[in-house]
Amino acid sequence: MERSYFDRGPHRSDRSEDAPDASPGAFPSYEFNWTIADYAQAMLAAGCDLAWLGEFGDAWSHGKMPT
Repeated sequence: MERSYFDRGPHRSDRSEDAPDASPGAFPSYEFNWTIADYAQAMLAAGCDLAWLGEFGDAWSHGKMPT
């Protein structure tokens, strides 16, 4: 399922169909999506020094350089 880059979650789904003889809803699953900024902030909060950060995505592949 596609979601917005900024839709961090949590996103809940049911994984009971993957377990034999499990009743519906018996195995909930949660998905969290972090942005690049979330990862960088977690490293900085942990006391790491960030020397360089670059993000390459769709804009680069379509010839549109970020300004």
